[in-house]
Amino acid sequence: MLASMLFCRIETYAQQQPAEKPQAKPVAQEQQGEAKAPRLPEDKPLGAAGPTKNRQKPRPEDADFMIIRDRWRVGIPEDPRFKEGDIKNPYRQNVLKGDYPVIGNSTFLNITLASESDFNVRRVPVPQDVSSQLPGSYEFFGRGRQESFNQNFVFSFDLFHGDTSYKPVDWRFKVTGIANLNLLKVRELGIVNIDVREGRSRLDGFNALEEMFFEYRLGDTTRLFPFLRGKGSRKGRSPFYDFTSIRLGVQPFTSDFRGFIFSDSNLGARLFGSFESNRWQYNLAYFEMLEKETNSGLNTVNFRDIGFRNQKVYIANIYRQDTFKLGYTTQFSLHYSDDRPTVEYDQNGFIVRPAKVGTVTPHRVRSGYFGWAGDGHFGRTNITHAFYQVIGRDSFNPIAKRGTRINAQMAAGEFSVDYDWLRYRIGAFYVGRFKSHRRYGARIRCDTRQSEFCRRQIQLLEFAEHPPDTDRGCAG
Repeated sequence: MLASMLFCRIETYAQQQPAEKPQAKPVAQEQQGEAKAPRLPEDKPLGAAGPTKNRQKPRPEDADFMIIRDRWRVGIPEDPRFKEGDIKNPYRQNVLKGDYPVIGNSTFLNITLASESDFNVRRVPVPQDVSSQLPGSYEFFGRGRQESFNQNFVFSFDLFHGDTSYKPVDWRFKVTGIANLNLLKVRELGIVNIDVREGRSRLDGFNALEEMFFEYRLGDTTRLFPFLRGKGSRKGRSPFYDFTSIRLGVQPFTSDFRGFIFSDSNLGARLFGSFESNRWQYNLAYFEMLEKETNSGLNTVNFRDIGFRNQKVYIANIYRQDTFKLGYTTQFSLHYSDDRPTVEYDQNGFIVRPAKVGTVTPHRVRSGYFGWAGDGHFGRTNITHAFYQVIGRDSFNPIAKRGTRINAQMAAGEFSVDYDWLRYRIGAFYVGRFKSHRRYGARIRCDTRQSEFCRRQIQLLEFAEHPPDTDRGCAG
């Protein structure tokens, strides 16, 4: 009854309770010749709702209903199906995880505490340094067994305004901090640090802000961009909550379904929204790339320092749901990266940029990625695919020893079928290039950061006048 009345009036109403029920308390005494005054339930809300923020006393509206301005604290009768909440129990309703407002009736707070632990044992090819653990051995590679442990303690503070059941938030301020502890043990010297005196193990820690952004809903997309007005809009207002919002600060973003080109949390500005009943979604993003801390891989954003990588990234993409057939979403995207020449050594003494390949010289790489991707299902067959064409310019290719043009392709696809709780899937990945090295002079490789070869680069050459290095990213 209470839920049905929410659609009839702007404010929330509580129905009059019979006078003979023990849980009902009369608000005003019935006067002779007048209608009965409304009664309110005495039951407290389930959960740690906190004290009411509305100090106004309820006033009689008529003989049957009374306005309750604080609808979050309307009483709920006791029932075995409902459990009372506890502010210390995250599996029950409470005010600290967004179940009840903290300010007024529309401002919520969601606090998240998480622990992420990763233990990795691997064996990869490593070089035999001049100061190897077993000098004089005949093996080409050293002992490659490595053990690593990475621990993240995550704290997230999310303050937002608006009823998110049917529409996006009106505004949001979110901060996510991470305290990291990492341990690495290897079998050879010169891996954990350029200085072999550091031994074969390393224990390090770092604190960073992985998210710190403000989001604001600019309004209905149909009002901001009249040419996108869809069916049913009235005076520019969308009945389907088509929206346009802006987000500023350190924020996570993935540019396609699988994050082939860009998937990171970095400093930038993003304009995003939807139109035509949420069938189309779009993103326009700009990122000023931050340096990553060496051992934790987190952004160098903390209360002490901040480091910029001198790289700018521009991204535009658009999604369309139910393309060709219901259940299939297609996407088109455009990426542009301007990576300017820099020289960077990490905290362990290894050179990060430029990579030690061919002639080691700082150079500028400007590249554009044109992509088409899709994700969904056709009947029982699930499909995910992506294709990218890359063009650009490298001011000085370390192998060609001159400026070169970039022209290459990437394609990936995965098909799967579900049988009960099993999923059978098959996938393929392809990287192509033009055959004429003399004309184009260079090729690229996509960003496959999940590859084991991106965790540790094989060093085959060492120079006495230059320290050995590792490239923290894949070839580009």
